[in-house]
Amino acid sequence: LSNFKLWPLPECKSFASCNTSMSVRKTLLEGSPDDAGSPRYFRDESLQVELTASRRTALHRYTFPPSSCEPRIVVDITNDSLTSNTEPVINVNTATGRITGGARFASSFGPGRYNVYTCVDFKGDGYNFKAPTEYGVWMENAPVQNSTQLTQLYSGFLSEMGALLTFPPSPNPVHTTILARVGVSFISSDQACANAESEIPNFDFDVPKTWIRLLHFMRP
Repeated sequence: LSNFKLWPLPECKSFASCNTSMSVRKTLLEGSPDDAGSPRYFRDESLQVELTASRRTALHRYTFPPSSCEPRIVVDITNDSLTSNTEPVINVNTATGRITGGARFASSFGPGRYNVYTCVDFKGDGYNFKAPTEYGVWMENAPVQNSTQLTQLYSGFLSEMGALLTFPPSPNPVHTTILARVGVSFISSDQACANAESEIPNFDFDVPKTWIRLLHFMRP
């Protein structure tokens, strides 16, 4: 599912000045000879973004440049590309940085609407942190620091919302790498967490590649 977007922000002057809405945070992807892709894997070298997935869980690996003293990640709960969300809910666990939430979306090819939920956890790659150094929610392009919950009954008032987290940089002076594990479920956020914990329990980037090996048996 592509209902829930994550977006790394290597540089913001302050938490409140970070660009969170899609229209202002997007950047032109020029492409690089080092970009790479294969089934269930993609890597972009501009900020080094690596993505892989299992059945109901995605694993993101963001490598920030040395200049990024306060690496941040936007979690977007509402952008399904159709901006069809209603009843979005988001919760931030300040002790761990876990993001839970979900929304109700319009079907892409058919009538009706459906509910889908997510659970996002973060981990330092090569170093440890207990919690984000800053946290908050955002509406459109306005982050609200230290807020932990956001609920909206209908769309139309503000169509974009999510969470924003700041992480401690790695002691490695060369770069900071942060892993983000994103579970999804049609049942609940708790089920999304359980899916993620069962499918990629240790944030191991090689675990989802089992699917790639299975795909080799499907070749003609």
